[in-house]
Amino acid sequence: MLTQILLNSIISAFLLSLVAIGFNLIFNATKVFHLAHGAMYVCTVYCFYALTKLLKPIFSSGVTFFLSIFLSLLIISILIYIVEYLVYRPLYRKKVNPTISLISSLGVYIFIINLITFIFGNESVALDNNYKIVITNFYFKLTDIELMHLIISIVLIISIFFFSRTKYYTNIRAISDNYTVAEKFGINIQKTRIIALIVGTILVGIAGIMKGYEVAIEPNIGLNIVLTASVAVIVGGVNSLWGTIIACFVIALIENYSIKFLSAQWKDLLTYTMLVTVLLFYKQGLISVKQRIETR
Repeated sequence: MLTQILLNSIISAFLLSLVAIGFNLIFNATKVFHLAHGAMYVCTVYCFYALTKLLKPIFSSGVTFFLSIFLSLLIISILIYIVEYLVYRPLYRKKVNPTISLISSLGVYIFIINLITFIFGNESVALDNNYKIVITNFYFKLTDIELMHLIISIVLIISIFFFSRTKYYTNIRAISDNYTVAEKFGINIQKTRIIALIVGTILVGIAGIMKGYEVAIEPNIGLNIVLTASVAVIVGGVNSLWGTIIACFVIALIENYSIKFLSAQWKDLLTYTMLVTVLLFYKQGLISVKQRIETR
């Protein structure tokens, strides 16, 4: 039983890592506490669900699957660009207080979620309840869907590792320090913001689709997901992708084992208690990256 919980925690940690890394990239690039991230999580699932129903009579199951994924990610990429253009960019240009950006992001979240409920209703959607056990022994069982989650998540996190070595991530780190200085060094602020928003949104979208194959998704689940991801980012260190990933594993272990030994109602309490404890002793998170300061 304990090994099964450990395996479930690892799978949950990988999915949470995708959401948290996306949140990390967007927060560093825009300085917005991006609560609308949760709406993108839910929106992708419902788009994928609708497109699958629409395309299934036309194409084969394989073509329908991949085409639905591509179009769903394209839709949320366009949607986040619209949010940036209409909401985040004007606030950035006016140099508003971060609290206003937070409230605006919450407003975007509420608008998108209400739009989803208007179109689809308030019912939960499950992408596919059919699964088969691929590995079984005395210690744990692993289904084909869980195996798919592991493989895709590991591939994406490795891709993020390579992305973190590119100039695009360097630019994100640069504008996270200081917009004005970064612009003087020739970094295109608007382009960098868009790249971070789209990459982060695609990550949360893929995580949403994978979760939809495991459990039914309902419209209001997004806020809880993004708040948990934000805890991982803060605890792990806002400037550290690897710190964020490690924090996701710690949170997943705490949540899953707390359900086993305590009760499900203690899960969130323990998570946020960890957040408060870390902030009391490590204001920059458990893993912080020192910034280099250059003077002329």
